[in-house]
Amino acid sequence: TIMTPHGDYHKELELYVAEAGIAPLDVIRWATLHGAECMGMADELGTIEPGKLADIVILDGDPSQDISVLGHPSNPLGVMKEGRWVVSPPR
Repeated sequence: TIMTPHGDYHKELELYVAEAGIAPLDVIRWATLHGAECMGMADELGTIEPGKLADIVILDGDPSQDISVLGHPSNPLGVMKEGRWVVSPPR
């Protein structure tokens, strides 16, 4: 059985917060910054700064306060991939 099928990663992140007591922002760092470092791509991915690929997700809610907003069906409001809008945020 696959523990975390593609597209269900938010469930794993929620478990770290709910069951292990890890702060949501720390879990988000694991999934972004540390994930990029593990792949040897920290110079291209993992943080929002000049010169990086600019993959950004705009959510309806604050995952640093409530990690479950990552899995809400109404999200994302906007998605930027490599600096270009894939899903434009509402105006």
